[in-house]
Amino acid sequence: MTSTKRMKKTVLLAILSVMMVLAMMPAMAFADSATINGNTYTSTISITNPGTVIAGVQETMQSTHTTDYSGDVHVDWSVTDGTGSATLSKHQGVLTPVTAGTVTVTAILRTGTAASGSESAGTTCSGTQLATASSTITINASSAYGFQGTGGNTMEMTSPNNITAGINYNGSNIIAGYNNIINTNMSLSSGACQFQFTMSAGINNFQQTHFETYCLPYIYILDKYGNEVTGTNVSYTGFANRTITITATGLTAGNTYIIEFGPEVCGNNVDKKLGVPVDFQFNTI
Repeated sequence: MTSTKRMKKTVLLAILSVMMVLAMMPAMAFADSATINGNTYTSTISITNPGTVIAGVQETMQSTHTTDYSGDVHVDWSVTDGTGSATLSKHQGVLTPVTAGTVTVTAILRTGTAASGSESAGTTCSGTQLATASSTITINASSAYGFQGTGGNTMEMTSPNNITAGINYNGSNIIAGYNNIINTNMSLSSGACQFQFTMSAGINNFQQTHFETYCLPYIYILDKYGNEVTGTNVSYTGFANRTITITATGLTAGNTYIIEFGPEVCGNNVDKKLGVPVDFQFNTI
């Protein structure tokens, strides 16, 4: 091999090595500058990418920054949906993945302190922008069922408990929200079966009247295409050990149904709603 060919090969290997390093650092920090009162300040911010996250499982985003600005600074967070979707609290950086795919998370370093009570991602925040960084986050569908929901309220089905993530279809369209499959066939007694679940918002101070008024009307029995099944009913039948029991009636053996907890279902605080439907597909025998 000639010296020229060796040199070209060495340069190519060096370029490939740099490209590999850059590929492993999606949130690499680059210096930004900002002018405040005639003074120019140099700052950087980088996002610690959590890697792949699971739909329904919250992640708290982390960032690191440097700046020669001597005053108070804070970080604003936002997320842009891509092939997937998520929500992200403005200042706490709590990412709630909703649907599988990819989203872009952005961190902005600003002057001043974070405004109290402005956690909404759409809230306008004052302060001069010192630096910004973005990172692509991959969301996978959950492989096992856990707590699900948004808006500060989450729920978990405890019985039956042989549940995995699944996709429910309405014709050719996926039914929005969290979709799950109950893998245990439901035995009917006079066309009825029971479900038990717990909720994270206010479950220690459960109020039956509140539940029957603000939650029960938004729990439905649907067919496998997402249409409400006439003649069915869901009633409250008990509470014990942080567990709510409901009974579905009007079911027929040998059918596929979906029990849907609508986005309006809440804890004892009516502001803490699920925010999205949570569906469980099941078969009757």
